[in-house]
Amino acid sequence: SVSNGLIAIKFGSFTYATTEKVRRSAYSCLDAQFYDDETVTVVLKDTVGREGRDRLLVQLPLSSVYNSEDASEYQFTGAYSTRLDEQCSAIPTRTMHFEKHWRLLESMKAQYVAGNGFRKVSCVLSSNLRHVRVFEMDIDDEWELDESSDEEEEASNKPVKIKEEVLSESEVENQQASAAASAPEIVIKVEKLDPELDS
Repeated sequence: SVSNGLIAIKFGSFTYATTEKVRRSAYSCLDAQFYDDETVTVVLKDTVGREGRDRLLVQLPLSSVYNSEDASEYQFTGAYSTRLDEQCSAIPTRTMHFEKHWRLLESMKAQYVAGNGFRKVSCVLSSNLRHVRVFEMDIDDEWELDESSDEEEEASNKPVKIKEEVLSESEVENQQASAAASAPEIVIKVEKLDPELDS
């Protein structure tokens, strides 16, 4: 427990295991939520990334950010009466590099996240509030949502995608324009998140 601790996190690089390529970019945090007592789930936006491939879902273990041995190095020396954005140089910063525990959120303008460590899921909501993706973050062998699809997916050794159909942003806009009187449709996608496959 630290009474005067404050650490800024700079997201350095994410390693794409399939290509052994390290991708460097600049990231801004769109939303963050505690997944459990020891982990924060974060939605990041790559400020120079390609449209449709610029959002990331990251599980940030607090133990990798701060430990008691670093306490003196990461003491906040600024004034609590002054806004933090006016004293950036006084905030200790740690750069984090990730090889796993992250996922590229393709074809979705992810904006918000909610996590539940007890249920082992994280939900990502799009910026237009019409797309929801539910990720199973840490799967126990006994806990399966859809037994029939799980057996087929285990045979193919791919991550389980409970619902395949997700409307793209343009499809939703076209659908909304053609059916303005009807209620908007919300699409939910549930996936198993395997850090070894997705990192």
